[in-house]
Parts: sequence; structure tokens; C-alpha cells
Amino acid sequence: MVQIISIPNAADERIAKFRNLNDAEKRRDHQGPDGIVIGEGALVIDRMLNSYCPPTEFLGTTEGLSRLEAMPDYECLAPDTPFYLTSEDVISECVGFAFNRHIFALAPRPQTRTLDEVLAHEPTTIVALEGLNDHANIGSIFRNAAALGVGAVLMGGGCADPLYRRSVRVSMGHVLRIPYTICEGNFSTWQEPAFQRLRGRGIHNYRSYTRCGCETVG
Repeated sequence: MVQIISIPNAADERIAKFRNLNDAEKRRDHQGPDGIVIGEGALVIDRMLNSYCPPTEFLGTTEGLSRLEAMPDYECLAPDTPFYLTSEDVISECVGFAFNRHIFALAPRPQTRTLDEVLAHEPTTIVALEGLNDHANIGSIFRNAAALGVGAVLMGGGCADPLYRRSVRVSMGHVLRIPYTICEGNFSTWQEPAFQRLRGRGIHNYRSYTRCGCETVG
């Protein structure tokens, strides 16, 4: 299902989107219309294949290609999806850090859902976040949300980007599968209107996570 393209060195422009992933000024996995989503390693990419953000390009080693081909949803990839095949050394030079997970995946950044679009999935359990500005914390909350059967996540002001590479990795890809929305404004301006709408849909108790801990609101 993939088109294998050999990459001789890290300067090859065909893998430019994967370049400088550890450089905040140059990396492409950022918010905005030209942003992308990066998945690292087979466990994350396995979930990424069956998500609202399926990969459109891969960068990996021969081992990474073998792991991709063994994934249950491999056949769902679009025909001739490019797989840029190279060595670990070339990958590490390209991305800007030592990499030993054998495979990266790349996808265009999807448009953030609205609250109505998230609620259209009829979630029965929702997590609301406020002021969590650490990417690893965001990722771990999505990972635990998947384990606990949470149906949606609401993110208020001051939260870190859930589609940043580290968030995706720590979430084990679940941030690409659990519907979420970003609510504009600070705690006082977004929570009450949003929670009123939740109550109108029969959701009366929820757990709200802030930088200071969590609180249950009825």
C-alpha cells in the first residue's frame, strides 16, 4: 500500500516536513493552517491509522516498514502513500535528535472541532481542562481518558497544544481518537456557558482538571 522512496541523506527536500522537530522556531507540528501532526513509533502509529488524523507520509527504517506492514489497519492507507526509507542516522540528523523507534508518520493538522461537533458524538463522560500547559500532562490525560472510557475532552485557556509531537507520543495516539474542542477565553468566561450546554444534554456532574488539581462540579 505504500510507495517506498529511498532517501540518501538528511538534506533531501522530500523529508523537509520532518526536519528540526526539536526546534520550536522551525518545527512544523504547530497550530495553524499549515501545521502538521507527527506520530512516533509503531504503537502510536498503529492507533493513528485508525483515527480522525490518518497519516499521509512516513519516514522510517526497514524495521519501521516491517512494523507498519504488520499493523491491522495497514490496508486502509491511501494507495501509494509515500514511505521515505533511510537509516537511523539520517533520520536522527533530519529530526534533530537521536531516534530509535524506527518510524515516523505525518498527517495534515485537522481543523479543531466545535463544541457542537464534539457533543454530536453523544459522550456520556467528559473531561474539562483548564490551564494545563505541559504537553506530557495533556498526553497522559488523554491516555488515561481512553482507559476510563471518556468520550470527549474540553480544553480551556492556557492548555498546551494537544497535537504537539510530545502530547501525541505520551497519549499513545489516543489524542488522535478522542474528540476534543478548544474553548476560547479564561476559566470564568468559557466554563459556565459550556457547562450549561452540557447540563442541557443531561450531563450534570463532571471532573474539571486545572493546574492546581481537580474539582467535581454538579
